[in-house]
Amino acid sequence: MRQVLVVDDEWAIAAVLADLLTDEGYGVLSASNGRDALAMLEAHPDVVLVVLDYMMPIMDGVATLAAIRARPQFADLPVIMMTSLPQSSLQVDPDSYDAFLRKPFLIDDILRAIELVFARRRPRS
Repeated sequence: MRQVLVVDDEWAIAAVLADLLTDEGYGVLSASNGRDALAMLEAHPDVVLVVLDYMMPIMDGVATLAAIRARPQFADLPVIMMTSLPQSSLQVDPDSYDAFLRKPFLIDDILRAIELVFARRRPRS
């Protein structure tokens, strides 16, 4: 089963994403900040996708994404960045993530983003 890591400090959003992804056949891991997400990735190298919130306490999405890209074993790991902010206001290079979701999003939005990410990249198995 392909594992997805959902990183969001809003438990309701993380829970909805976990339910949706589980229904779609994914295994789901969750973290509420970037520091915990990095630890989760180290413990679960089989993760094939990260759905990452931009604004979080302890370690935000920008720092988390930079740390993911700096680790050779995760440098090519697909990342979907999500936030309530417009994409143009993000302080992160849009080439460093694979898709963008604006909160609140529809179920179809997340499924379409995942489909596009996996269509463009060959996920790790």
